[in-house]
Amino acid sequence: MANHVFVQNNAAMRAVPVEERENFWHKLVKFYETGQQDDLNDFLYKTSIGIMQGGLTMEKTREIEERNRKWLGLE
Repeated sequence: MANHVFVQNNAAMRAVPVEERENFWHKLVKFYETGQQDDLNDFLYKTSIGIMQGGLTMEKTREIEERNRKWLGLE
């Protein structure tokens, strides 16, 4: 799945946590060998995908936070 698909659906792909990387590789190999993606999808949703608040991209969220800091005189 491409990151743009996640962004279009208000989700953001994050890095797989270090402690889950071996598990990730096993699930990824299984996906490539069988074509079945349910196990990999479940794993990614539990460990590596987050919902963006308000449906905003991280870049837009940072822009808003920066504008708010300036407005509040924090910069």
